Amino acid sequence: MADDGPRYDEEADSPAREGQEAIVPATEKTSGSGESWLGIRCFVACCSFMLFMQMVFTVYIVSIMRTLERRYSLSSKQTGFILSINDIVHMSVVVFVGYFGKRACKPRAIAALNLFTVAGCLLFVAPYFLFPVTTYRSPGHVTGNATQNNGRTLDTLCNTDTMQEYVACVAQEQRAVRDSSRAAYGVFLVAQILTGLGGSANIALGFSYIDEHAPRSKSTLYLGIATSMFAMGPMSGLFLGALTTRLPENLQHSDLKPGDPAFIGCWWLGFVVCAVLIAICCVPLFLFPDRAIPQSETSADGETRIVPLAQGFAVRVKEFLPSLRALLKNTKYITCLLVGVCDTYIVAGVFIVLPRYLEVHFHLAAYRANALAALPGVSGIIGGLAGGVIMSRLKLKTKGAVRFMMFSTIVVMCGLAIIMMLSCPQENMAGHQDVVTNKFSVVEQCNANCSCSTEKKSFSPVCSAGDITYFSPCHAGCRSFSNGTFSDCQCIEDGRATAGFCHRGCKALVPYLTVTFIAFVVGSLDKVPKTFVLFRIVSAEEKSFAIAINSFAINLLSLIPGPVIFGALVDSSCILWQRICSTDTRGSCLLYDTASFRLLTHGVTLVFMLASLGFIGVLYALIRKDNVNGNDIQCVDSKGTSEHGVSTTTKL
Repeated sequence: MADDGPRYDEEADSPAREGQEAIVPATEKTSGSGESWLGIRCFVACCSFMLFMQMVFTVYIVSIMRTLERRYSLSSKQTGFILSINDIVHMSVVVFVGYFGKRACKPRAIAALNLFTVAGCLLFVAPYFLFPVTTYRSPGHVTGNATQNNGRTLDTLCNTDTMQEYVACVAQEQRAVRDSSRAAYGVFLVAQILTGLGGSANIALGFSYIDEHAPRSKSTLYLGIATSMFAMGPMSGLFLGALTTRLPENLQHSDLKPGDPAFIGCWWLGFVVCAVLIAICCVPLFLFPDRAIPQSETSADGETRIVPLAQGFAVRVKEFLPSLRALLKNTKYITCLLVGVCDTYIVAGVFIVLPRYLEVHFHLAAYRANALAALPGVSGIIGGLAGGVIMSRLKLKTKGAVRFMMFSTIVVMCGLAIIMMLSCPQENMAGHQDVVTNKFSVVEQCNANCSCSTEKKSFSPVCSAGDITYFSPCHAGCRSFSNGTFSDCQCIEDGRATAGFCHRGCKALVPYLTVTFIAFVVGSLDKVPKTFVLFRIVSAEEKSFAIAINSFAINLLSLIPGPVIFGALVDSSCILWQRICSTDTRGSCLLYDTASFRLLTHGVTLVFMLASLGFIGVLYALIRKDNVNGNDIQCVDSKGTSEHGVSTTTKL
C-alpha cells in the first residue's frame, strides 16, 4: 500500500519512517545476532551504571566547589564557569554524537567516549600533585619552637618584629599563589571539557540501543531502570563528597577538625574513585559485537527495503530544517520549552548552591553540609516515581497534566518563600567599612602594629567573651597562648579569646531542610506530566526531535548560564575576601553577608519559578482555546495516524 507519509509498524509498536532505522518485532531483534537475553541485560546494567556514575561525578564536583575555592583561591563566578563548561561541551556535541552514533556499534561508542571521562577525572587530580600547598610564613609567625594548637602553629599571634621578613617575600609569594591558582583553574576547565565530551553518548546512544534490542514487553522496564539509576546519582555524589571532604587532603593524620577554617578535605580522592569505576564499566561494553541496525524505507508496493547508509544520511539532512521550522512555529511547544528552561534554574539556584549555603548559613562542616544536601536527591527520586503513579491512577489528559504542573509549581514557590525567611544570626566580625576603599577592613587601631595578614592561611577566627569574632589572634591583638586560650589580647576588653567563630544559637536548620525536602518532592512530581504534555503537543514523528531541541535549549539557556549567574550573586554577598599577600589580588571569600546570600539566591530562584508559572498559564490557555474551538490536541503523524495506527484524536 502506497504511503507518502510516515508508516507506523503495529507489530513493533513504534513508528518506522523514511531515513530512520527499521523497527523490527522483538523476535527478530536477536535472531541471528548471536546475542542472548543476557546480552541486553548486561547492556542495561552497564548503561545504568554509566548514567549513575555520570551524575555521581557531576554532583561530586558541586559538593567540593567550596573546598576548591579555599584551596586554589577561586571565586564563585570561576567555579560556576567550571560547572557550566561541561554543559557547553555536552550541548555542542550531543546532536552529532546521537546522529552519527546510529551508524556505529553503540556499546563500543559509549565505552570509547567514556574514556574521555576517565581522562578528565584523572586530570582533575593533577593540580593536587602539581601545585602543592606553599609553606610561606605570614606576618606574626612565632619564631623559634612555637607551640601548637590543634595542629596549627601559632603563626598568627601579634608580633611587631616580622614586617621586614614579610615585605621581602610579598612579590614572590603573590606570584606563586597567582600562578598556581590560574594554572589549576585552567586544568579544571580542560578536565571538564573532556568529561563533557565523554558523557554525551550515555543517554543519546544508550536509550536508543535499549529500545532497539530489548523485547517489546521489557523495553519500558529497562528504560525505567536506567532512568532510576540516573536519578540516584546526585544523592550518591553528595555522599561521596561528604566522605572525602572529611578526610585530610594528604590522607595523613591531622589534628585539625573538618569544621576548622584551615582544614582542607581530600577533594581529589573522589575523582580517582569515579575514574576507576567508569574504566571498569567500559570493559564489558567494548566486548559487544560490532554491528548496527540497518535503515529501511517503504516502497510504493508496500515492501520494505534496506536504505544505503549514505542515502539515509542525505534524507535526514534534507528533512532537518523543515522539521526544525515546524517545531519553532508550534506556539504550545515553545511555551512548554520555556517552562522547562525556567524550572531548571532551581537546580542552579538551590541544588548547586545548597552545600555552600548550608556550610555558610548554618555554620556546618563541609562534610555535614554535603551529607544534608543529599536530601533533595532523595526527594527527586520519590517525586519522579510518585508523579508517574499519580498520572496513571488519575488518568490525566493534557489539560489535567498542565493543571498538575501548575499545582506543583505553586507549592515550590510557597516553599521557596518560606525557606527564604528562615535565617540565622550573622557572625559579628570585628572590623569596619573603609570609607576610602569602600571595603570591609579588619585592621583596627589596636592591631595596626601587629603586621597581621588577611591571607587564607592566616584566617584563624577567635571568639571573645562579648561574642565578637576576630579574623585571627593577631587581629585580636593576642600575644600569647596557653591551655587552649589566647591571652594578652589588646583589642578585647578582658584580654582573652578562644579559637573558632562565635556561633550564635540557630534552630532554623531542621525547618529549612524539612520545607526544602517537601518542596523538592512536590516539585519533582511534574517530571512525568511535562514529558506527557510535550508528547501531546507535537506530532508523532517530531517526538524525538522535540526532546532533543528541548534538551539543547535547557542546556543553552539555563544549565550553562545558571551556575555563572548564581556564582556572581553569591560573590556579591561576600563581605571579606582573601587578600593574597595583603595586596588587592582577590582570592576566595572568607565571610559572607548571610542575609544577602539567602535573599539573593532564593529570591532570584523564586522569580524564575514565577516566570515558569506564567508560561504554564499561557500553555493552559492555548490548549484550552484549541479545545473550545474544536481543534483537539492530536498526537498524530503528518498523515493523521495516531499512536495506535488509526486516525483519531487524543481528547484533553
